[in-house]
Amino acid sequence: MALANWKHIGHAYDVVAMAEDHDQLYALTGDHRLWKRETIESDIPWTLVGSGAPAVTIAVGSSDLWATTADNRLIACDRGDIAHQGWRLVGEANDVVALTYSYPGQQLFAATRDNRLLMRDPFYGKSWTPIGHAIDVIALAAIGMKGLDGRLFAATNDGTIWIRDAAPTEMNWLKVDTFRNVRTMTAIGAWNGPAPIHLGKLYVTRFPDNQLWVADIPNLPWTALPRGQFRAPEGDIIEYTIEPNAVASNIVEFALAVGPGVLANKILTMPDGLGSAWDIVATGAVAGRNSLWAHQVDNGQSLTFKKPKGAGLIADVYYVGDLGGLSPGSRVTFRWAFG
Repeated sequence: MALANWKHIGHAYDVVAMAEDHDQLYALTGDHRLWKRETIESDIPWTLVGSGAPAVTIAVGSSDLWATTADNRLIACDRGDIAHQGWRLVGEANDVVALTYSYPGQQLFAATRDNRLLMRDPFYGKSWTPIGHAIDVIALAAIGMKGLDGRLFAATNDGTIWIRDAAPTEMNWLKVDTFRNVRTMTAIGAWNGPAPIHLGKLYVTRFPDNQLWVADIPNLPWTALPRGQFRAPEGDIIEYTIEPNAVASNIVEFALAVGPGVLANKILTMPDGLGSAWDIVATGAVAGRNSLWAHQVDNGQSLTFKKPKGAGLIADVYYVGDLGGLSPGSRVTFRWAFG
């Protein structure tokens, strides 16, 4: 995968942090001023919004602008009245070098100087939770995705752009592109519509030329990432792990387990796309499993996750398609973590 069609769209003089709000980009400059401009893909002026002091990183949430400071504080202000409201203390943000906010999960993510990836609820009184590594990261961005936790993007000092699922667990980052001299980054997602060709836009500023660039984010299927999780409309959470070369090269294996505290007898219906289907039942700590011939995963079918609802009823909970990206010999383990 590579990001598509990098395009120069304007200037971004001395921008040290950047964030987005739907059709607006926010920029913090080295002289502690906060600016914004529309996402129009041409060179248009930035408008001064107010003072960004003492922020060093920024992220835009549902109603607030969030920031971290050089003295390790997390602060926020009402983004609708930045010029007059001022900043309020929310908590600590030790050694944070990059910050972003994810819709629709409403979570802040941060990369730290000691190479950790952190997540927290943005509201007062909450704390940061380590969820993985973020080695040599200088900028973060996030997009939400319908039914998923979304995707995180990271830029590192060597000019590499990386992606991973935003699920709160340790996992590897996947290299998606090389774009040298990135200084700041933000993203605008298209998660709330039908499955688009592109998931959204990734915006970066570069140094030392102080220019603003944008690229399309391809619509990666879930199979492109080795780990992640799905969120069903009723709140169920189903984690997945893909292990390549784990079984015979002529099959793809599917397994279903339940996590601690989750009731057993969850069901995964596995069709072959040709009229037959089999139920994989998770009866407890031991995973149920079954397999398809490797060529059968490309028949356009969807897996169906089901659970008992009482009175003998079994209800569909979530559907997962795009199985064609699973390589022969893969094992996919689903873990029903909540619900």
